[in-house]
Amino acid sequence: MLDALSSGRASSLNSTLALLLGVLTTASAAFSARLWALAVAVVASGLLALIAGKLKEWLFVSTAALAFAASVSAPAVLGVLPAKGAPAAVFIARAVASASLFTAFYSLTGWRGFVEGVRGLGALGYLGDELAFTLRYIPLFTWKTLRLLSAREARLFTSSRRLTWRVVNSVAGSILAGAYAKAYWARLAYTARSFSFEGNRKTARARFSMWDAFLTALSAGLLMILVGVL
Repeated sequence: MLDALSSGRASSLNSTLALLLGVLTTASAAFSARLWALAVAVVASGLLALIAGKLKEWLFVSTAALAFAASVSAPAVLGVLPAKGAPAAVFIARAVASASLFTAFYSLTGWRGFVEGVRGLGALGYLGDELAFTLRYIPLFTWKTLRLLSAREARLFTSSRRLTWRVVNSVAGSILAGAYAKAYWARLAYTARSFSFEGNRKTARARFSMWDAFLTALSAGLLMILVGVL
C-alpha cells in the first residue's frame, strides 16, 4: 500500500508548494469543528486521489482512519464515558479528514516529490538529503538486521522468549549505531564530491503551472471553509 502511494508523481507539480498546502490543510482539518466542512475536505481529497490514480489506496487509508477513530471514541458514542470537549462525531471526522487530506497530497507528490518538497524548504537544512539517503539504505540495513539476528540467536542455548527479546533489543541498538555511522560517512563523501559547502542541495526553480494554480485554489477554498471564513 505504501509502495503504491509512494510511486509516481503528478506532472508539472511544484513539490514544495504541494507539501506546504498539504500540511496547512491537514492542520486546519485537525482543529476544525464544522462537520460539513470536514465532509467537504474528505470529498476534495478523494477527488485529488482520483486524479492521481490512487483512489483505492486512499480509500484504504481513510477507512482505516475511520475504523481506528470510531473504536477509540466508542465509549463516548455509547455513553459509557462522558464526552469532554468536542463531540465524538467531530473527533472522528477530524481524524478521517486529516488522514484523507495528507494521503491525497502524498499520492500526488509520491516519495520523490515529498523529498524534493522537503529539500525545497531551506529552513529544514539537510533533512531532505537525509530522507533521500534513507530510502536507498533501507534494504541494506534490513539485510544486516537479519544477519545479526541469525548470528545472535545461534548463540542462544535456550528457548526463553524473554531472552530472545533482549537479543532483539540489542540488535536494534546496534543497527541504530551502524545507521548513524553509515549516514555520517555517506554525508562526508557526498560533501567532498561537491564544489561548495552546501553540496548539491539546491534544486532548479520550479515554474508555477496550471496544476499548481488548481491545487492552490482548491486548498485556499478548503482552508477558508475549515477555519470558518465561509
